[in-house]
Amino acid sequence: MRIAIDAHAVGTKLAGNETYIANLIEALAEVDRENRYTLYVTKRQAIERFEGRWPNFSLRRTLPHTPIIRIPLSFVLELKRRPVDLLHVQFTAPPFAPCPIVVTVHDLAFEHLPETFHRRSWMQLRLTVRWTVRRAARIIVPSEYTRRDLIETYGVESERIAVTPPAAAPHFAPI
Repeated sequence: MRIAIDAHAVGTKLAGNETYIANLIEALAEVDRENRYTLYVTKRQAIERFEGRWPNFSLRRTLPHTPIIRIPLSFVLELKRRPVDLLHVQFTAPPFAPCPIVVTVHDLAFEHLPETFHRRSWMQLRLTVRWTVRRAARIIVPSEYTRRDLIETYGVESERIAVTPPAAAPHFAPI
């Protein structure tokens, strides 16, 4: 399979989102030598971190970093130029992605605690995450709580949701 991963969070210092996607890429590279992966990045730090490390992984830079242009325009054009069988994103997928989508949704804090978000971010997430979840072939969540929240808040069918608790990176092993 040809799998695209939206790795724009790598190099942004976005805490949990960056850690999640970077560790997912590292783990996939360790266990999967058959599928072909294209990592879509926006930051030079991501290129420096991943370029040339694995034979079945390639990098593409999608600009600009701002999601308002990158997600619906430059990212979609890249996916049309270089077709893939599957796209993995966190929270928000391109509205006209030409392939099936797998989305990871860590939580719905923007739905339940909107006051903790900038108004523009809150409005964007409410619209795009709801749309992405409805369109996604599969949804990955880190907990049973988030699975239930997606079912109750968005009416998602439970069979499309996979609970996959995050694992600690190997350097967190007991000494």
